[in-house]
Amino acid sequence: MKRRVVAVVILILAVAVEADPLLFEQTEPLNVVLTGPFKSLYKNRKKDIRPYSEGRFAFLDAKGEKITIPVNIKTRGNFRRVNCTNPPLRLNFKKKGNNGTLMAGQDKLKLVAPCKRSGRYEELIALEYLAYQIFERVSEYHFKTRQLDIGYVDSTKQGRPWQTQAFLIEDINVAAARGNQIQKVVKEASRRKLDHGQTALVELFQFFLGNTDYSTLRGPPGDDCCHNMRVVGEEGSDILYPIPYDFDASGFVDAPYSSPAQAYPIKKTTQRYFTGWCKEERFYAQAIAVFSAARSDIKNVVVDAALLSDKTLKKTLKFIDDFYSVIGDDQRVQEQIIARCRGNMIPPPVTLDSEA
Repeated sequence: MKRRVVAVVILILAVAVEADPLLFEQTEPLNVVLTGPFKSLYKNRKKDIRPYSEGRFAFLDAKGEKITIPVNIKTRGNFRRVNCTNPPLRLNFKKKGNNGTLMAGQDKLKLVAPCKRSGRYEELIALEYLAYQIFERVSEYHFKTRQLDIGYVDSTKQGRPWQTQAFLIEDINVAAARGNQIQKVVKEASRRKLDHGQTALVELFQFFLGNTDYSTLRGPPGDDCCHNMRVVGEEGSDILYPIPYDFDASGFVDAPYSSPAQAYPIKKTTQRYFTGWCKEERFYAQAIAVFSAARSDIKNVVVDAALLSDKTLKKTLKFIDDFYSVIGDDQRVQEQIIARCRGNMIPPPVTLDSEA
């Protein structure tokens, strides 16, 4: 994997009353040292109840001075939490007290790091980060991310420090507010309430990734809606806009532990299979038009990031081109997308525009 030496450049706000947008607006990796009792955190990662542990989050400010702020840390996730030697973490910052720093106003952030300590798994993290970057190019409803060049230091000195690549995912409430939306916490999402344009875009994006590990309607037993998906909407409105996350089980990332959902007739994640719900074809036509217009931008995101080995870059670009060979052929669109949609076709939700 190609590694870059990047100078840390951090702009400081004099007053910060909300989450600092610069954390997720800047594109260069942020150099970070995260300190916490990682050995005990990892040891307890399979337990249902996992309390936060105290830690420290350190980075350099614009003057090159070290800034250290307190953070509470715990393991999170499902498959990776249980099966990875380096499970994902949730970082819980104090919303007050960090004014004047890049972390001003930040609350709970997800940290995604390699499942295991190897260059191969670092490259998988790079691919998952690029998936978020690609969706940001095609949908106004998305999670922003920030690359990290991160060092882990065990506060109990029970393990050696180690360095890796990772990334942060912004809080859902911040992502929602960017589009004048709020997070909608629901047990299930009715197809009649899902915005068909955004949902078609999400479903086509999952097809682009070769991902079947998601649901726009419901979550795992006991969890709120939806599986690897969050929904947002305007206050006072019933219309829901899904936002996808967690792409490690996709063919785009192609993690060695990934496999397609058993409900579909494919044997590996690199075999694309459309899993979207039936809706008027115009919504898929609109989504295809968005992806077609973004083709060069999407490929440039992957190439310009300089995060992948030459072999993986070549493989990834071919995987992208294979998607475009499908959506660029009307017959293949009918056979591989429209004909495979699930359920009966239902009308889109009523909006003020559709009533006019």
